[in-house]
Amino acid sequence: MLAPLPAEPVSEDRCPILLISSHGWLPCKALLQQLGHQHPLLLASAADPDGIGRQLASPGRPCHLVGHDMGTIPALLTALERPDQLRSLTLINPAAFGLLRQLHDWEGWDAANRLASNIIALQAAGAHSLAARTLVQFWFGLTAWWLLRPGQRQRILRQLPAIVDELSGFYTNVPHRHDLRALNMPVHLICNRRAPLPSLRLARRMVVRIPVATLSPGNRAGENRTPHTGRCASDWLLQLEQEQLPQAAITAENVAWSDAT
Repeated sequence: MLAPLPAEPVSEDRCPILLISSHGWLPCKALLQQLGHQHPLLLASAADPDGIGRQLASPGRPCHLVGHDMGTIPALLTALERPDQLRSLTLINPAAFGLLRQLHDWEGWDAANRLASNIIALQAAGAHSLAARTLVQFWFGLTAWWLLRPGQRQRILRQLPAIVDELSGFYTNVPHRHDLRALNMPVHLICNRRAPLPSLRLARRMVVRIPVATLSPGNRAGENRTPHTGRCASDWLLQLEQEQLPQAAITAENVAWSDAT
């Protein structure tokens, strides 16, 4: 169970955060808790593009847009289509894997391609539990499925047909690699310590192509544990609002390392 955060009123002066996720909110509970601690928090589903637009317009001022795992695909497309409505873009474990093929990263592309093919084949064969377990283990680690409560597993199984439909977005529903240079807001790419190989490789490719980008990969072997992914994202947003972030791209050699529970 997550420990409750200390009660602290959220300042109305802080920009709201719109979080787009596609696996339901239960796997992201700690992320929700951390992001909502410092900023007004809005939620949207990757499966509801109209809902994303409504939530983005509802505050009446620019938002910080955060995409998580497969929610990073609509977050990235939204940032390119509605830049005037955004203050920043954060992508946690980016999943626009079609960009890997455009960028000729064949190792990352092959891993992503095998994932989608395996899950689609298992679902088509009626092995729904195995397909769901394969998906969860890909995103959250080999032990993640066994740590879920029965109700959480059932929720993912109910969502599985829609998630399988979304897998085609790994290949087709992504921007062209040259469009990354058109992102005119600060961008934060985060890969937590359980990030799958394709996400790690994609983030490292993207950070050098986006004009103002920061990359925060997960812990490397032997390093001390550092804050949860949500805390890493929230702290970066606070620094951004205080205008303390340098207006220059930060390469992978100069990153702040992040962790996730």
